[in-house]
Amino acid sequence: MPEGDHEYDIAVSFSGKQRPYVERVVRACQEHGVKTFYDKDEAVRLWGTNVIPQLRRVYGGVAARYVVPFLSQDYLAGPYPMDEFSTAMRADVERGGGYILPVLMDDVQVPPEILNPAVIYIEAGERSPEQLAELIVEKVGVARRKHQEPRDVSRVVEDAVRFRLPRIAPNSFSAQETLNAALDRVGQLFKRAANELTQYGLICTVRTSDMAVRVLVEERGKPVCELSLRDGDGLWGGRLVLNFAWPRVDGSVANGFVTATWDKSANEARLVLDDFSLGRPQKPTLTVDELFAVLWEKIVEFIECRA
Repeated sequence: MPEGDHEYDIAVSFSGKQRPYVERVVRACQEHGVKTFYDKDEAVRLWGTNVIPQLRRVYGGVAARYVVPFLSQDYLAGPYPMDEFSTAMRADVERGGGYILPVLMDDVQVPPEILNPAVIYIEAGERSPEQLAELIVEKVGVARRKHQEPRDVSRVVEDAVRFRLPRIAPNSFSAQETLNAALDRVGQLFKRAANELTQYGLICTVRTSDMAVRVLVEERGKPVCELSLRDGDGLWGGRLVLNFAWPRVDGSVANGFVTATWDKSANEARLVLDDFSLGRPQKPTLTVDELFAVLWEKIVEFIECRA
């Protein structure tokens, strides 16, 4: 989306207990001309609508330039805030990072599978709402004052002509950060899906860390199959190592790799899956959610074959 086409400069995401602080931030941002999505201001427009698709459009990178989540214990425990955050995370991965501007509200310990420890955040306890708003104003690049100064004529002419930009990776693209974010997201999705297997008499256990996602399916205490996706090292550095086997995986071997690339056609970060078990040379280029779907399908297909 072209920079000027965003409906909002920022969209705030928070739990109800943080509203007093967040509202002061929002109002201070608005005084400086920052276009802000704030649920209280949208009450009439959203009245009577199915709010979930509307919010996913906002937090999923379509309507807002940045998402500012105010992370707290209540936030992490709330289904609506976490849905907003998961939607924003997907957009962040697809953009190659920099879409989410996290703010930590209290002494919350954010799990690494939710927020990569390498991502820079702001601690609300160290700044007043108005000071935080000043940082947001600087980040989105709008005027600090309520009324903007007249625009330079040359800038007006420049904006009137849309130049085609090269479809190459921007300086902000990091293959490793893309893989790290993908590992976090895949772990989240496996945890959401794990309970769906209980109706078939299967227990699916998902373990996540900064370095790996491990999924074990058991039946009456005995392993059925296992899938792991982990950060590679040595000769396997710079990629995620895929291993799927039954009943358990052998960590010394690999039957697939996931690498990060900049997709010129989509103009965004994507993942390339090289799955040795497919028996064909195709290496599909996938979004993070599509990668999860492929991995989940491997488990489901195996369960169906043994039934």
